[in-house]
Amino acid sequence: MTKLYAETFKKLITFFRIYIKAVVNTLEDEGATRAAALAFYAFFSLSPLFLLFFSVLGFVFNSTDLDINAQRFLSELFPGSKGFIERNIAHTVELRRSIGIIGAATLLWSAIYFFTALEKAINKAWKISSERHFIRKNFLSILLMFFVGIVLLVSVSFMSFMFIIYSHALAILPQWMQKIFLLRRLVYPFVTLSSATILFGSFYKFLPNTEVKLSDIIPGTIITTSIWGIILYLFTLYLNSYSEYTTIFGSVGTLIGLLTWIYISCLVVIIGAEFTYEYKRMREEVGDFY
Repeated sequence: MTKLYAETFKKLITFFRIYIKAVVNTLEDEGATRAAALAFYAFFSLSPLFLLFFSVLGFVFNSTDLDINAQRFLSELFPGSKGFIERNIAHTVELRRSIGIIGAATLLWSAIYFFTALEKAINKAWKISSERHFIRKNFLSILLMFFVGIVLLVSVSFMSFMFIIYSHALAILPQWMQKIFLLRRLVYPFVTLSSATILFGSFYKFLPNTEVKLSDIIPGTIITTSIWGIILYLFTLYLNSYSEYTTIFGSVGTLIGLLTWIYISCLVVIIGAEFTYEYKRMREEVGDFY
């Protein structure tokens, strides 16, 4: 047992050293600047993404409960964006057809630029100088855009299904057994982190312009998701407990908070890409220790 603890501690120390190295490499590779560019494109992708997302929800499911769960899920995913999302929902309800067309066109344009910039940042982290052909690069960006939408749609549908089960269970089960379903509070964090894991893993797997094995990116994906989840919790706690930022920045306070969170998320993703490269390089040099 002592030997097992010693090996586990050694692996944790190794992962910690790799992550520190990844942070240093990110700063040397101008990762902070690249994260700012990514945040810019991602910010302009959000509005058409929300509009198109809720248009599809309304067209396919036409469920008020599903819209509420989607709103809460996106609010959890993007702290401080509740008012921003509510305004998009209101516009979607008023002009669903025209917004769907405009949102799709704008989302397509912004998504191509976002994933192209993300691909460059990850290739930079992986020390890859060659780029994909223009058509392949744009096609991959469009595929990832649809994949992100599918992940969000499945996540919201799963949460809605869980809450339907919960509501029926409350009506059937006795009072003492209902306490078991207090675990429903973990549904949103679980779905949020699961969705982030899938998305981060897909970025690290498909965006580098080289062959990537799953074994090379699994530790980096898990660590990146964990750090992102901790920062998400702390950032949300900060926004909820410190409301003066809206007083300082006025009516744009919400947008500044949202843009700050997007920038932090992009920076965490880039650091994760540096980690996956360093982990892969170390495995090739000293052997598999995972």
